[in-house]
Amino acid sequence: MTPSRDLYKILWCFERVAAEFSGRLIDQELATHLLGNHVVWWDALCLNIPFQATRYRKNLNDLAARFDELDAKLRPWALADFE
Repeated sequence: MTPSRDLYKILWCFERVAAEFSGRLIDQELATHLLGNHVVWWDALCLNIPFQATRYRKNLNDLAARFDELDAKLRPWALADFE
């Protein structure tokens, strides 16, 4: 494995979560508590990866935005790690 392949796998997993979240296959409140901080943190980490580089980057950003709407504390918490 390479770091970029590892990142691809993480982004792919979040894409699966996004699909389930969009289809309401998982409870939004439970997903926010279990995954929200991870999704928003990875989105903050990947801010410098352009959406054109991989479609998974856009999917991660969209999912993170949904979690941001459900819990406004997640984004400031995640960004604090990168200051």
